[in-house]
Amino acid sequence: MLSTTCAALLALAAPQDPAPAPAPDAQFAAPIRLTANGAPLADRIIYPSPRLLDIDLDGTLELVVGDLPGRVHVAERDGEGGFAWTALKNFATEGRPLKFHNW
Repeated sequence: MLSTTCAALLALAAPQDPAPAPAPDAQFAAPIRLTANGAPLADRIIYPSPRLLDIDLDGTLELVVGDLPGRVHVAERDGEGGFAWTALKNFATEGRPLKFHNW
């Protein structure tokens, strides 16, 4: 599991192709608030940086959220579809929360 986890996290750091610019007349939908157990998803996270990633290789995407202090949190879809997720949990390897020491 640890090697799979490391590979998945390394994929987060891989350079990304820039997204194409939207057409000048593009219309965007209203923002959608992500929720976890009915509450805002990252309500108490400082500068959340979400990313969808299949970290356990089960074929479904998990929501991985990093924060300013370097903590990593994970949520799974709650089964209802849409943009609802389970509560964020600290991402742990070998029983210890994963943390990148940003400060």
